[in-house]
Amino acid sequence: MKSKPSKVEQALRQTEERYRLLAENISDVIFTLDMNLRYTYCSPSIERLRGYTVEETMTQTLDHVLTPASYEVVNKTLADELAREKTEPKTPFFSKTLELELTRKQGDAVWAEVKVSFLRDGKGNPVGILGVSRDITERRRTEGLLQKGQETLFSILEQAPYGILLTNRDGRVRYANRTFTDITGYTPDDIPTESAWFRNTHPGEADRSVSIDGMKTGKPAGEGSRSFRMTCKDQRIKDVEFKSAVLDDGRAVTMLSDVTARRRAEEEVRRLNEELEKRVTERTAELEAANKELEAFSYSVSHDLMVPLLAIEGFARLLGKQETNRLQAKGAGFVEIILENVRRMQQLISGLLAFSRSAHESVELSAIDVSEIADAVFKEMRATAQGRVLQFSCRSLPTGLGDRVMIRQVIANLLSNAIKFTKPRETASIEIGGWSEEGRNVYYVKDNGVGFDMQYAGRLFNVFERLHNREEFGGTGVGLSIVERIIARHGGRVWAEGKVDEGATFYFTLPRAASVQAAAQ
Repeated sequence: MKSKPSKVEQALRQTEERYRLLAENISDVIFTLDMNLRYTYCSPSIERLRGYTVEETMTQTLDHVLTPASYEVVNKTLADELAREKTEPKTPFFSKTLELELTRKQGDAVWAEVKVSFLRDGKGNPVGILGVSRDITERRRTEGLLQKGQETLFSILEQAPYGILLTNRDGRVRYANRTFTDITGYTPDDIPTESAWFRNTHPGEADRSVSIDGMKTGKPAGEGSRSFRMTCKDQRIKDVEFKSAVLDDGRAVTMLSDVTARRRAEEEVRRLNEELEKRVTERTAELEAANKELEAFSYSVSHDLMVPLLAIEGFARLLGKQETNRLQAKGAGFVEIILENVRRMQQLISGLLAFSRSAHESVELSAIDVSEIADAVFKEMRATAQGRVLQFSCRSLPTGLGDRVMIRQVIANLLSNAIKFTKPRETASIEIGGWSEEGRNVYYVKDNGVGFDMQYAGRLFNVFERLHNREEFGGTGVGLSIVERIIARHGGRVWAEGKVDEGATFYFTLPRAASVQAAAQ
């Protein structure tokens, strides 16, 4: 007959039952091993963790449960702990936490956080191992992603073209990238704190205060940008630009750039600009002096030269009139030569004065009807060309922007030129046309005259330059020079195209009235 269990035995059984129920119903795996690392117990949750049932697990050795790398970790840890047991006082409640990779029935693996401690006999000697395993696969995956992200971030920071410094809320330096060290020469060990940074890079107290105040100015707003001159570790002086930002947790990030070369370039540009301004001032003064001299020269030409010419002309005419009977034919011819050269000299002086005035008269811009001006000028010239057959064609011309008086002079000079060089033709054909393009108007005057050789086209607009015989085609050689100067003062250009005995076309450009008005609005 069995004896009735004592109260103590009943209490122990109840306790064991509670622990069994607890072990079998929690998600963590509870297990025990003997000192040979063989299972003596395993809770049912092992099937959720590894896919194996309790019965299957109990037949497995630990080298089958763990991946090779994790198995080596366990063996080494056990050896280290057993060695420590022999040399150090025993600690009954000591435990060890390991992260191990376990094999699964499905063929893959799972990571588990395993917390183990020794099971001891009455004398405190290890007789087994008690462990609790928890699935940390997702955590390890997340940590792996975070680590990969951090590695990527630090790789980017290390390769950044500007220096980066990270400081804690208390001002201690946590990180400085390679570029920061390349620029300044300092590593985090050289500047453990912000104060050490300012002390090293700004030996002068006054400069240090300015730099510190400047850096702090931007921080309350969360971001700031300042430029300073700093002393590097090798004592070189550099100009650097700091951009600082304070993070939500109080840490500060600083992006540092070496702007020494840029500052030197800016200084050089500033110096060159000053020199340029000085030269412009000097050249302006020289130009004003030259203009005054030219004005004086123009007055001298118009007065001092014209007066003697008028006297020569007057006496030559008087001589020819009063001494007609006594002058031989040869002498009368000399008088005519004198009068012709006086007239030519007067034309040259008048042309020179007109050329001079074209550079000094003020330009008053307005929208002008070039077609109207061309028609009016040609009618005036037709009246002076009696006995000649002139065909004139004026196509629809775009409205230009210019000084009306000056542009009339341009049209007059070009039409006069066309009428003059079509003299050998029975019927002179003259055409004026134009078009608009890219913010400007292009106009042309075309004729069927004697033309010119294109290799000499560059000489056409030089003062007193002539490509044709003076006796056959009169003029002073100033008209085209005046055209070129007037158009240049309007911001345009003049050019010509021609062929010997096949006519010529002269082009000039003016700003478009519509484009200028739109820009002004």
